[in-house]
Amino acid sequence: MLPVNSGGHTAYQTFVLENLRKYYPDPSVFAKSTWDIIERFWNLDLSYTDELLRSKYSVFGPKPRTPNFYFNL
Repeated sequence: MLPVNSGGHTAYQTFVLENLRKYYPDPSVFAKSTWDIIERFWNLDLSYTDELLRSKYSVFGPKPRTPNFYFNL
């Protein structure tokens, strides 16, 4: 089924920030190399990926889910 963009990049950033604060309240537990990776993905806006790939999706199939659905199982 076609994907649903629920909130875009801002929702992604909020989700990441909330979970980093929840599970890692002390930011010093991460090495600098890890922060470099986090920063790279923080600035990577994939909001329009679903539009680029829309023609590759079928209108049939399971109901679309947001990416954070898999984290809440």
